[in-house]
Amino acid sequence: AALTTVNIPESITSIGDAAFNGCHSLAGALTIPNSVNSIEMYAFGSCELITSVNIPESLTTINYGTFYHCTGLTSITIPNTVTLIDADAFKDCSGLETVIIGSKVAEMGYGAFLRCTSLKSITSYAVEPPITGESALLYIDADIPVYVPCGSKAAYQKADDWENFTNYHTITVGETTLDTTICYGTTYNDHATSGEYTDYFTTITGCDSIVHLTLTVLPQVFDYEGISYKITSPTTVEVTNNPTASGNIIIPEIAISSCEYAVTAIGDNAFKDCSNLKTITVNAITPPAFGTDAFLNVAATIPVYVPCGSKAAYQGTTGWNYFTNYHTITADTVAVTRYICAGSTYSDNAFTNLSVAGEYQATLTGSAGCDSVITLTLINRATPTAHFPEIVDPCDGGDILVTLTGEQPFDVYYTVSVSGNFPVLPAKLGLGTRFGDGGYPLTQTGDNTYSVIIPSGSAKILTFKVHRVVDSNGCVGRDN
Repeated sequence: AALTTVNIPESITSIGDAAFNGCHSLAGALTIPNSVNSIEMYAFGSCELITSVNIPESLTTINYGTFYHCTGLTSITIPNTVTLIDADAFKDCSGLETVIIGSKVAEMGYGAFLRCTSLKSITSYAVEPPITGESALLYIDADIPVYVPCGSKAAYQKADDWENFTNYHTITVGETTLDTTICYGTTYNDHATSGEYTDYFTTITGCDSIVHLTLTVLPQVFDYEGISYKITSPTTVEVTNNPTASGNIIIPEIAISSCEYAVTAIGDNAFKDCSNLKTITVNAITPPAFGTDAFLNVAATIPVYVPCGSKAAYQGTTGWNYFTNYHTITADTVAVTRYICAGSTYSDNAFTNLSVAGEYQATLTGSAGCDSVITLTLINRATPTAHFPEIVDPCDGGDILVTLTGEQPFDVYYTVSVSGNFPVLPAKLGLGTRFGDGGYPLTQTGDNTYSVIIPSGSAKILTFKVHRVVDSNGCVGRDN
């Protein structure tokens, strides 16, 4: 029976001349154990049905005709231990598509890969181009990619037989996957349409890197914030037909996925018959070109907001001069908070005589014709008070509590009579204040309370009278 498979045991160290030569039925993957340190001439010659073979690192030589006419082989890897690929080693392996040559291969004999006509790529890790015998690489497509070590490309391009190849690359020093979006009308690595690409780049040292690119190109016609646009150049767009536009529309400067566009034209019929438009805001400093019937049947009196300093340009531009109610887009929006005391009013350059708490808004126009909006929050402050016990008999000693309300710190103007005798001038409340002829100090006992400690045995009657209370904001009140 014909030999269809072979199992080479670990005890085998050598495979002799023509050991399996012409075994035309030997098929599938061939495994050669690491115990084998030599394979002699034509050992597997004309084994056409072998599809793959592992060459063990125990070998240093691929001998003469070892795999000659193994037409079923599709790929072969020569390990880094091999120094010589002898003559006709892979001659007429017409199904071979990829070859990887180890780093120590120094020589390839004549006809080593002769007529390997299906080869699609060769990768050689040998820094110096292996010396080739006559016809070692003959009848191989010169355009297939040949990958060689970084810095070795020039040497291969000059070496005998290797010089016939025209598509050299260096073994890549990096491989990157990118998913990128670009603006319509621009390119990325010279690609201008959406798709998947593989690009090779060469560094200044002659080393290649590979970029696997998934590219998305933004469409030429798109909607942005409810308005339709068409890109007219890498940086400009035109407003296209928007027959259902209504309410308040804004035509802005556009930024999408790092693509920035200026609106340079309002196309023909762009807002024709959009009679429900209430306001138009255009952010372009220079008035966009005004297409035929761009705003036909839109009321001329609706407010049109344009950038500060551009109002005159719009009013003087054909098409835009149809509108009669121009305003500038506000240059600034300011929010302020102010306080008033009870019974007083607030006024400034935007507001006059406000007395009720709440929020107010005013628009101011600067000297350059630019508007700003002021939003005012007005708050009424509480009336400050200070409460003393009106009459105190401190004969038995104890605390006299003073209660304060309002925003502290504040001043309390008061008088104290001792057994009916008031001082000539009112006193002013503060820490350390001393009362009456006994000189009793005032001390703080809480957030809003103070106390006066009167020693026992005093025969005095203290009478307090508050004249005026002024808080830190100048609000005036009283008590007692």
